[in-house]
Amino acid sequence: MFAKLLKYDLKSMLKVMLPLWITVIILGGFLGLALSSEHFDGMFVSMLFSSGAIYPMEFLILVLFGVFVAMFVMNIIIVIRRFWDGLLKDEGYLMFTLPVSVRKLIFSKFVSALIVTLLSMIAGYGVIAMILLFSVQGHVMDLFYEVGEAFSFAGGEERVFMILMIVNIALAVMTMIYRVYAAMALGHLSNNNKFLFSFLAFIGLNIVISVISTPIMAFVLTKVTNASVATLISIVQDLIMIVIFHTIVEIVLSTRLNLE
Repeated sequence: MFAKLLKYDLKSMLKVMLPLWITVIILGGFLGLALSSEHFDGMFVSMLFSSGAIYPMEFLILVLFGVFVAMFVMNIIIVIRRFWDGLLKDEGYLMFTLPVSVRKLIFSKFVSALIVTLLSMIAGYGVIAMILLFSVQGHVMDLFYEVGEAFSFAGGEERVFMILMIVNIALAVMTMIYRVYAAMALGHLSNNNKFLFSFLAFIGLNIVISVISTPIMAFVLTKVTNASVATLISIVQDLIMIVIFHTIVEIVLSTRLNLE
């Protein structure tokens, strides 16, 4: 049943996000090819200091920037809407009648949101890499080779730090998703403007987290000299917050849910 729930949520999100990913990748490819033109340098300078009509290159850059921003904005909106509409509004009546636990309902929304968010990040980094690859051509391949060489010759401690950093970034994304879920769940405890109270709950959670985490991070920055240990402390902190936020969401949805 969990697989079916996840498939349902992913299908709903991908209908919106997939066209944006494809569009931004295609536009990035066109821009990279345009930048690789042997006449690009002079043409670009003339564009920068010209006025009046928008030139094709400028238009392409503006469109790519617009789609790039739209991709991440829509990613945020769709993560919020899938949880809000799927569990806190009318659709929630159907979801909570399914033979599946509240925890699995939450995990379905969370995993689908995480997958879509990570794919958006990959698409964003991929477009930047594509532009660099097409525009500077051989230089980027040299850079990739040098990065690979640096990683292969890195010692055990450096490799551990790189892995911990990747884990830390992934956990930061997970923490943010769960923080938004917890804010929406707390906001739904109100009988008045649930959206407003969800927004206020999000601000309140951020304040509480800052009050608690700031002294911890200050201690880490002043006392811990090993980068891997400092990153590990950040990972543990994210894991604790994920557990706390999930507990808040599960308790509200299990005992205090007030569907619209």
